[in-house]
Amino acid sequence: MAGVGGHGRGDQPNQQDGPLLPTEGVKALSDRLTEYMTEIELAGTPEAIEQVLDDFLTQCGTLPEELDGPDALDQVVNAQLSVTLAYQLGRLSGRAPHLVERFLHEAIERWGTVELDEETEVKVEDFGHMAERVLPKLRRWRRYLGRG
Repeated sequence: MAGVGGHGRGDQPNQQDGPLLPTEGVKALSDRLTEYMTEIELAGTPEAIEQVLDDFLTQCGTLPEELDGPDALDQVVNAQLSVTLAYQLGRLSGRAPHLVERFLHEAIERWGTVELDEETEVKVEDFGHMAERVLPKLRRWRRYLGRG
């Protein structure tokens, strides 16, 4: 098995361009990590940090344009939960990097890896595999364009 940062072709690409998990593996790893994030409570995060997380949402354009729309509240709450989970994952990674790395290796051993094709085009059939085909490609494009 290639290391977490390698493709197994002898080259050593950027850690960010390492192996990808299939969709099922992403969901399982996400669930496993969430189990260990015991501080995932909005009450446990200082309000000033919550404001910063909300500002990230605003800066990234993630909030709905029509805040009085029928689904707006759900969209805002889901976006807040998403950035809060990312914040908590960062804290867990800082406190226990060995644990995060272990869970990642276990997920790779169980679910295997998938390679992201080098093609820049996103096809309609790719949308059924957002976690392994579309979102990683968009993230790489953003880095390539110098926006991430």
